Amino acid sequence: MAVVVHYAIGVPPDQRGPLAVKVKLQYRKFDARYMQLVHGKKFINDLPITTIATDWIVFPIEGAEKAAASAEAPAPPWQRWHDYGIGLLLEGSKASEKGGLIQATTAFLQVEKLGKADGAVNLARAYFKEGRLEDAVIALQRASRFDPPAPPWTVTWLNSPVDKQNGVLDKAIAEFRSIVGKEFAGLTPRGFDFSKDYEILNELGQSLFERAKMERGPERQAAHRKFLEEAAVAFNKTLALDPENLTAHYTLALIDADLGDQAGAEEHRKLARAVSTG
Repeated sequence: MAVVVHYAIGVPPDQRGPLAVKVKLQYRKFDARYMQLVHGKKFINDLPITTIATDWIVFPIEGAEKAAASAEAPAPPWQRWHDYGIGLLLEGSKASEKGGLIQATTAFLQVEKLGKADGAVNLARAYFKEGRLEDAVIALQRASRFDPPAPPWTVTWLNSPVDKQNGVLDKAIAEFRSIVGKEFAGLTPRGFDFSKDYEILNELGQSLFERAKMERGPERQAAHRKFLEEAAVAFNKTLALDPENLTAHYTLALIDADLGDQAGAEEHRKLARAVSTG
């Protein structure tokens, strides 16, 4: 997982030459403050500290001699921009760090300029989180035109929630089904099996559930019921993988109630309450 950490560095006022900064990433299992909450203030974390990585960089100072070259990065520029963008994207997922999304889009644009489809793909992810659905679709279209193009299942997976949110439910349903149905060449050799991804199954179930709501009136009752039953199949597949999945239990309660199965609806309501209250 890529993580972005922000540091403020104070430059000594009498600094006249280039400023060399050395950094190291260290890790120790368990946070001392957290463990003190468990074991009391006297707890001392004496587990060993491991240095995971080290690096250094030289910053030039205005008016001073030219800075020496910094350490050569082991990864190519596009990969460094990409990893930086992923860290910012994860950071921007927090409600308090929305500025990270803006910085992430800048990073992914650099990746795209360097000729990598990953830039356009992750740009679409950032746009989707920002609510810029039209821009997300355009970015995915560009990702498909790269040489080599982005994996088609990735483009489909990112397109499908956009179509769902835009109300293009039949297209979203077809896209989700193509992913869980292993319809893309290249999935099996890579060991991918999205039929066991309950997030996609839930997205499929929710799309079918919303599609059922569009079939109104007595003359559309059969179609309404068909979509509800198909949604129930998707959510039950989720529960086979994750028996405590709140989304599946909650939506199955609504589906069973609509289908007239009050006992089933009550059972899923109980299970949903049990999951939500821990």
